[in-house]
Amino acid sequence: MEGFVIPKNARNPDAVYELINWYYTPEAGAMFVEATGYNSTAKGATELLPEATRNFFTESYTEEDLANPWWWPIQEPWYVALRNEYQDRYLSA
Repeated sequence: MEGFVIPKNARNPDAVYELINWYYTPEAGAMFVEATGYNSTAKGATELLPEATRNFFTESYTEEDLANPWWWPIQEPWYVALRNEYQDRYLSA
């Protein structure tokens, strides 16, 4: 999922909001996919993609997948502690 940041001292925040609003249009989303190969979060972008790309996307994701895009599972406290321990070992090696 894309994210944007506007510095608090931006000279023209209205132009940034205009860019953000454009970025999430289906047309911009399709341009993003064609230029990068990544999926777009813009609704309607899929319909504007070339047939092969559109088919790949629709065959890769079920309606259930698209309705629940958060893929990271809940991490139990024991797992977080163990992961952090191994991360610390790795970083200090």
